[in-house]
Amino acid sequence: MAGLAECAFADDLMICAEREKYLQVNLKLWNAELEIRNLKINVAKSKVMVIGKNVKEIKIKINNSELEQVNVYEYLGVMIQREGSMEAELNERINKAVKTYHTMSKAILGNKKISRKSKMIVYKTVFRPTVIYGSEGWVLTNKLMSNIQAVDLKCLRKVKGITRRDKIRNEGRTGSRTNLA
Repeated sequence: MAGLAECAFADDLMICAEREKYLQVNLKLWNAELEIRNLKINVAKSKVMVIGKNVKEIKIKINNSELEQVNVYEYLGVMIQREGSMEAELNERINKAVKTYHTMSKAILGNKKISRKSKMIVYKTVFRPTVIYGSEGWVLTNKLMSNIQAVDLKCLRKVKGITRRDKIRNEGRTGSRTNLA
């Protein structure tokens, strides 16, 4: 069918269609195939999103249940926004990084018995991947880049035992303001 794409991973499926009718037909086909195998599409977890600036409401149904239309949707851990902006995804990454930081802060990063080298290993293998997951496709604004750097540098300061009272500029910690470690 022209104007149609499917992206499936494990039990997650994303169907992209240029027209509402193509989406509805393809969804019916998927539903029929799954029912043959005694599987069901979870209507509560299934969402519809129209991508673009001029969004119209569409009605897509599975077994007479209408799917909710959303402006932001998470697929395989990545936030997809209707207008193509990365802001929701990056804010989600930053929030996860802050939670990771707080989880690690007292137990590991603030623990004087753990070497700086070990803390850097934790930073590079736990904290850093949380921040940059999915970054290959990001389009960054200056504001979003600044937010990411702020969270990253906060963690690096903790790892290196540097406080604001030490008056060491960010450039001195990482080599340059844009180098995130």
